[in-house]
Amino acid sequence: MIQCFNYKGGVKTNNAMSDINVLKRNKIGVTYLVNKPDEDAHELEKKIHLVFNNTGLKLTIDELVVFLDDIMIAKETPSTCQNQCDSAYCKSILLYTPFQDLVFSVSKYDLKYLQYLVEGTLFELNLNDVLAEISVGRSVKL
Repeated sequence: MIQCFNYKGGVKTNNAMSDINVLKRNKIGVTYLVNKPDEDAHELEKKIHLVFNNTGLKLTIDELVVFLDDIMIAKETPSTCQNQCDSAYCKSILLYTPFQDLVFSVSKYDLKYLQYLVEGTLFELNLNDVLAEISVGRSVKL
C-alpha cells in the first residue's frame, strides 16, 4: 500500500488511503491507525503508526507512552553539539526510543513538535475510547 502524506496541506489520497485513520498531524509528522485488521496482531495490540523525519515507527499504546517519556527526558538533556550552538534546529540531542537499538539525533524544534504529536495522539486515542463506550451505552468513568 502506498501512503503519501503532505504535512502542510493534508493527506494525498489513493484507493488504499481509505484504510488509514489519521489521528494527529503537525509540522513534523503524522500518526495514524490502519483500519484493516492485521492477521497476526491481536485486537489489543493494534499498532499506532508514527511518521516523522522520513522515519516510520509502529508502536503500541504502551510504547507510545514510553516514547513520550523519552521525549520529555531528551528535552531536559543537554545538547551534545561540539560547537556549543544554541540553535533550535541543531540536531545534537539524542532521543532514545522504546526500541533498545534505536536512537534518533534530533533538534529542540523536533522535540517540541514530537511532544505535541504524541500527546495529541494519546488524547485522540483516549477520546475515541470514551466515545466508543458512550455509543454502546456503557457508563464512563472520568
